[in-house]
Amino acid sequence: MTTTTFTPAMAPFAPPTASAGAAARIRRIVAATTGDPTCQAALHAAHDIAERHGAHVSVVSVFQPRYPYPTPREDRDHPIISPSDRDPARRQLAAVRQQLALPGLGADQWSLSFVAGQPAYNITRLAREEHADLVIIGLGRENATERRLGDRGSMAIAANVHGPLLAVSPSYGQETRDVMVAVGSDTSAADAVRVAQELFPAPERLYLVHVDEPTSRVPEATTRRNLDAVRGVLTTWSTARVETWVTRGEAIDQLLSFAQEHEVDLVVGGLHGRTFHERAIMHNAALWLMAIGDRSVLLVPPPDETG
Repeated sequence: MTTTTFTPAMAPFAPPTASAGAAARIRRIVAATTGDPTCQAALHAAHDIAERHGAHVSVVSVFQPRYPYPTPREDRDHPIISPSDRDPARRQLAAVRQQLALPGLGADQWSLSFVAGQPAYNITRLAREEHADLVIIGLGRENATERRLGDRGSMAIAANVHGPLLAVSPSYGQETRDVMVAVGSDTSAADAVRVAQELFPAPERLYLVHVDEPTSRVPEATTRRNLDAVRGVLTTWSTARVETWVTRGEAIDQLLSFAQEHEVDLVVGGLHGRTFHERAIMHNAALWLMAIGDRSVLLVPPPDETG
């Protein structure tokens, strides 16, 4: 791994005197699983967050057939699983039920939807129908190349989701001791931190990291404004030790390097763009950390989408 030197940008942070508004309470969670072990951490995260908020968890498992089924119209039911796919579908459903029965989840009060078709379409559709405040998925296989090429459709989910998305690493634990916030060229990171404070207890260390890219350098005054915006919304996380870092280079590589070198537990970032096509082509650095990294990632769309 390439070692990168990050330079502290400002003096240590002092907690704000006035508290900013907090995100809406988490009441409905949609958690996705295929029964694969890499999805187990997502269910544990759903349990922990649901316990903290008294939220209901809707579990969705999407069976992806060998040959794609037609995407159903909005006024039609889900496609019926073909006879040739029924045995693998039964195995997946059995694995999911076995996963939900594991100790420590308390999943007997959760609902379960098992459908066939395209994973991203079905997961985001259920989240809309459930008016979910949060969607939780597994980070995917340990092979990041496979994940980037579409394993479980994590990138497609992120491109379509209308609310916060939490992609959970297999190494997830209840404590998030070290959190990195990817601070870009706007104030979207502040909105993401508002949501993160609702989901997780205060970390021990909070890294605010901004990367100046050679091809699109952000004015120093804008960078300071965006970093200050994150500090200004800290309420329940005001006890964390806050460190601000600024570096230059390619944003995705620099952020990935920082997350690995500092062994952060969670990466928090805004999700830019309001449509699939905008998010697919825009420079969403935190989204790409979900695609190729090995840390849990929280992505939060603009506030007018999360309501």
